[in-house]
Amino acid sequence: MNLLNKNEDYIFEIKSQGYEGEGIAKTEEGYTVFIPGALKGETVKAKIVKVKKSYSYGKLLEVIEEAPNRQLPPCAVYKSCGGCSLQHTTYERQLELKTERVMDCISKIGGLHQSLVYPTLGMENPFRYRNKVQLPVGMQKGKLQIGFFAPRSHNIVDTPTCLIQDEAADKIVEIVRGWVIKNNIK
Repeated sequence: MNLLNKNEDYIFEIKSQGYEGEGIAKTEEGYTVFIPGALKGETVKAKIVKVKKSYSYGKLLEVIEEAPNRQLPPCAVYKSCGGCSLQHTTYERQLELKTERVMDCISKIGGLHQSLVYPTLGMENPFRYRNKVQLPVGMQKGKLQIGFFAPRSHNIVDTPTCLIQDEAADKIVEIVRGWVIKNNIK
């Protein structure tokens, strides 16, 4: 039973992370609230933006008590871009979350013991590793946009550089952008 009202602000304690990196809180009655941008162990203020029978989505308004693994995202468009969802936590915690997700799938879906899962192996440098790039291109309000879709939308977030894709992709975006503008392509 839902006890939360849409467009109202609430204080939540984040108890876990969801599969897409969102923080998960539970009300005293066990009702689930997903809050993108929140981290396990944090106390946050969030506005309820979507209400369903057994869960809600909240928009993070304020982090009241930070998790020790919270960090400033290195990407300039991180908050609006839908390309990645965990740059606000340390790389070590990102690896832990990946391991936890596999353990969860192994036990819940496969019925196997979590001890079968080894810790996720990380990289020396967790940036510039992606070698496949697909970027939407379009015009928004008369301006050329090349980048990634904002979360749960078809609005393009203009992204001249992406810290997780190979630097060659940034150069290709620059070339395509110049070519489209030079040739007045709509």
